[in-house]
Amino acid sequence: FAATIDLLAAAQAGLGEKDKALASAQHAVTLQSPSRDAFQGPMSEFYLAEIQSLAGEKSKAITTLKHLLAMPPGSSVSRHLTPALLHLDPIWDPLRKEPAFQALLKKYASSE
Repeated sequence: FAATIDLLAAAQAGLGEKDKALASAQHAVTLQSPSRDAFQGPMSEFYLAEIQSLAGEKSKAITTLKHLLAMPPGSSVSRHLTPALLHLDPIWDPLRKEPAFQALLKKYASSE
């Protein structure tokens, strides 16, 4: 069910309904937190970070990314979130000039 809400949040963000998108993405994380579901929970947080980035919630997106990148290798999100992906995926463009984002890239690039 949370995966469906994640898709709804992405659609809302694409339509420019930022507040609704953020609320939906946060709702998905609440429903499927990592403590409840070790697979889908981190993925919902990953989608939340994407929505936060698209919605201009830069510091929140970076905080969410920090949390996700600190997860152990082999977690469901580790194949979707790598420093290389953060460098290349245009969804993270709104964060590129943020010093905290640059520091995050530098910190985790050495672990690849």
